[in-house]
Amino acid sequence: MGSADEAEAEQTARELLNSEPNIDAIFALSAVATLGAFRALRDEQNSKVLLVGCDQQYDLLYYLSLGKIDSIVAENTYEMGELGMKIVIAKKRGENPSQVIKVKPVLITLENMSAPEFVPILIHDWRPMP
Repeated sequence: MGSADEAEAEQTARELLNSEPNIDAIFALSAVATLGAFRALRDEQNSKVLLVGCDQQYDLLYYLSLGKIDSIVAENTYEMGELGMKIVIAKKRGENPSQVIKVKPVLITLENMSAPEFVPILIHDWRPMP
């Protein structure tokens, strides 16, 4: 959903849950939409709807750690920053680096959120990895 307002995102999620009683999952495309869907699902009785969110904000990670959000699609900002610096260095050397660089997102779940390779992504720690 494209709303920048959490209350509006929550209302949209509530309307979806009311109009589609057999829904299995919600995929929210932003932190705002994820929080709105989380709040709507929180108030549902015995809801078994899975919530997959986007963005690794700390409140979303907290709900993920409680099992209230099924998973989060997170940007690999660590890799983005590293590749960005490599481009700057290459340009300063007079090289012509690729104009299109794709960085795959990662799927964070309760089971893997403490994995060492995801820590820099989740806590926004941009120090060199060992």
